[in-house]
Amino acid sequence: MIARSLAAALALAAAGFAGTANAQDVAAGEKSFNKCRACHQVGETAKNSVGPELNGLF
Repeated sequence: MIARSLAAALALAAAGFAGTANAQDVAAGEKSFNKCRACHQVGETAKNSVGPELNGLF
């Protein structure tokens, strides 16, 4: 019973945090991704190179 209650509480907490990721500042995200851009690509023409392409990840 305690395990189910704990699992339910964790699921609700995780659902609450999921919405905050969408509320982030887009400009700050783009600036942050510049570090990743050296190895990863995103977009219709993205290809795996040093790191995998990140389409559909977010």
